Amino acid sequence: MRKQIVSSLLATALMTVSTSAMAAQIDGAVNADNRFTVAITQNGNVLSRYDSPSNYTWKNTQRFSMNTPEDLRQCRVNVIVWGDNRTREGFAGVLKGNNGQIYSGGSGSSGFASATQSSSLSGGFSSLPTTGEIIAMTPAPSGTGPTGAAPSIITAPVWGAAAGYYLGSDFNTGSVPTDMAWVKPQGTGNTTDKHWVFSSPCGDLVKPEMPDPIDVPGDHFQCYMIEKGDKLKPETLYIEDQFGGSKAVLGRPVMLCNPSAKQHNRKKYGVRNEKRHLVCYNYANKQERVSESVMINNQMGPDKIVVRKRETFCVPSLKYHLDKEGNVIQTEDKGDDRVKPRRPRNIYQRRN
Repeated sequence: MRKQIVSSLLATALMTVSTSAMAAQIDGAVNADNRFTVAITQNGNVLSRYDSPSNYTWKNTQRFSMNTPEDLRQCRVNVIVWGDNRTREGFAGVLKGNNGQIYSGGSGSSGFASATQSSSLSGGFSSLPTTGEIIAMTPAPSGTGPTGAAPSIITAPVWGAAAGYYLGSDFNTGSVPTDMAWVKPQGTGNTTDKHWVFSSPCGDLVKPEMPDPIDVPGDHFQCYMIEKGDKLKPETLYIEDQFGGSKAVLGRPVMLCNPSAKQHNRKKYGVRNEKRHLVCYNYANKQERVSESVMINNQMGPDKIVVRKRETFCVPSLKYHLDKEGNVIQTEDKGDDRVKPRRPRNIYQRRN
């Protein structure tokens, strides 16, 4: 129980400031016969796209960078390829991010998760796919395409000079994998007037980048367990925070937190308000559970946590030092500089 209270209080203190994860970057190097578009999609929207130039030829490796959204749910990265209906169209290329890489010909998590043959080229070979066409041909989150199960992918050696247009720096591994190949969906024939879509979840490539640790203004607190304390008179409170509201009856004081000075990474953090302490009370009634996923950030660094249950409620408080008889020997907390003024009357009284 003591461990739960400590964990809950620390989480409560840290959650006062939260920040979002940062978008991550995908880098690409692609050849395609004859043209291609790379599009990042999410929930029926095209978030960003890279289109091969109008004067593009398949022998030219195009290198580009794109940013993913902070929330990667339902996010997919799609390589859309189309040709001139004359020869075996397809593509060779690699996409890489901070969580891995996907390349043509790769197997398992290193290869594209699905491929589909989608709509005919409504605007002809020279036209780029419209936003609506990209959404229509994007595979569903399950990996299946808009027209059913994704066909398997077949490979061929990387064509001609294009085989020498990839560098170790294009891959997170530092070298070109030996199984990198020219790819196309199986069963579509050597020529087609349709789009070919090669797709994978964004999470296979990137994970949200965590921000740097930040200094949050305000005091630090060091917290101590309370060995004994009076139970409060039953009183119903309505407490509301960013996770919602609840009715609560507080029980006993279980923790006292002192404003504290800290030295961290050769930097000193002083006490801003030496009089303001925190007294934390447990709950006399059972608190409903919550389930909130948040990211916290402070001088210790960012972290993702899950909040499950209300444990304590902390109240700004004054603190007085007492002697063995319960008399006040210090009217104000001065940290390490304790003063002993004249002895006032005994203000310490127990509650029933």
